[in-house]
Amino acid sequence: MDLNVVERYLPSVLPESSLKFFAATTVSLFFCAIYRIAMISSQFFSVPIRKAFIIVVGNFLLCSLLGTSCLQVYVAALFPYILLRLSPPDQAHIYVLTFSFGWQIYRQWDYVILSDGATNKFHDSSYVMMLTVRVSYITLGLRDQLRKVKGEHLTVLQQANILSECPSFVDYLTYICFFPAILISPLISYVDVMSFVNQSQSEFLSKPSPNFYTVKKVGYVFLIAMFHIFLLKQYDNVNLMSAEFINSHAWFRRFFYAWMCGYKLKAEYYVAMTCGEITCLVSGIGYSGRDKKTGRPMFDVVTDFRPFTCETATSPKVAIDAWHASILRWYRYICYERAPYSPTLLTFFLSAMWHGCYIGYYIVFAHVGLIVFAARRMRKFLRPQHWKDGKIGLMIDSLQNTVPNSIDQPSQIRH
Repeated sequence: MDLNVVERYLPSVLPESSLKFFAATTVSLFFCAIYRIAMISSQFFSVPIRKAFIIVVGNFLLCSLLGTSCLQVYVAALFPYILLRLSPPDQAHIYVLTFSFGWQIYRQWDYVILSDGATNKFHDSSYVMMLTVRVSYITLGLRDQLRKVKGEHLTVLQQANILSECPSFVDYLTYICFFPAILISPLISYVDVMSFVNQSQSEFLSKPSPNFYTVKKVGYVFLIAMFHIFLLKQYDNVNLMSAEFINSHAWFRRFFYAWMCGYKLKAEYYVAMTCGEITCLVSGIGYSGRDKKTGRPMFDVVTDFRPFTCETATSPKVAIDAWHASILRWYRYICYERAPYSPTLLTFFLSAMWHGCYIGYYIVFAHVGLIVFAARRMRKFLRPQHWKDGKIGLMIDSLQNTVPNSIDQPSQIRH
């Protein structure tokens, strides 16, 4: 595909990076369909062949997008495994996580300084970020096994991700190169991926089909993309800092404009992340049981975003819980449930560090921490009045609904 020809007809609608991402997602969907139809549903392909297929396709997608920069991703993937094998079991998690986070920060600094954060170019830093998550699931799963042997208390999430032994190199590569989720989130744990890959044909066929939910996700992507292209395209964060714009518009006009910029920013994430959910559903992964009340099948393993819940949230916590569920689950697993003190503060700091080196990210998560703290106090004192007077409750909910759209605005500060 000649990207220059496409951009001639879609100027400023889809930059080169978006075109490459959607092209790679389309290719990934094709391979996901092959994996589900031929690899799992058929009895002619054994588990080792499935793993080989996943490793080959995952490497193909990475090399196609990153070119020679994929070598940086290989370093981030292979060195932690070497450390995992050579380090003492009770200290391996320290060495592995130190290297993974250190390499990630180095690649992010390279992106900021050398690439100047160019949004129209792919950089390996985003893939190194996801590798950090995957590596941490493995090394902490082994660490929790040692803690379990010692009789230490483990949370439900920690117990669910325990690993009794270090994965073989093939299993490790299968998880690292799991192509349905290699381009973008959801960030799936090692236990979930390997249980999916190792399942038998009869076990897979006994589970509900994700086709209906896949179609729903495709519909969400189409509607949000059209909303973004034809309505939100006119709203630009740059105008908010323009002296001419500030002087020529009243405060309520600027407030509405900033609010719509928040919707535009989130819409971009909704489209990209939902594409990641679609590729996972097409491959067959994601089933997490049935709803106890309705009996409907759930696919929470790969459900990362709930746009409607996020946009109609009546508190910042509800909005946060509906935003990037897989990374929130990782924050809880790696930091919140392990922090010796101030878990909320440390978790927000980890989130800022994981996202990148821009000062805007630290402003965002400091902002979010203050909002969550203030919201808890406000609801504690105003909740009784909420129950007594429906009008006051509606006012409080409406006020808090405006908060999530302001949360991501500082993340656009690049220096």
